[in-house]
Amino acid sequence: MPVTDPPVRERDPQVGPDDIVIVALDAQRREVAWIRVTDPRLIRSEQPGPGGTLTGQRLYRNDVEFLVRVPDGVNAVELAVYQPQRTGEQNTLRPLGTIAPVR
Repeated sequence: MPVTDPPVRERDPQVGPDDIVIVALDAQRREVAWIRVTDPRLIRSEQPGPGGTLTGQRLYRNDVEFLVRVPDGVNAVELAVYQPQRTGEQNTLRPLGTIAPVR
């Protein structure tokens, strides 16, 4: 289904450890748009420990499905998916894979 909305621009994008970044690339592999979304693989679990104190853990599913809206005017031929990783004072993006947008 065609999407005619323009891409949403964040004023001060903050990429965190619970996010993934999806970059839309054109035929020349230039970045034409990007979006930050909460990692759909992430599951948070909290359970009481031996003393009754809640302890949390983060689990990741191996197989997930999610939708990404790519506006028509962007002309994306590929979507690159990245996971942020903290390296010292800054985040780096670790590639997770690429997919072709479905139109």
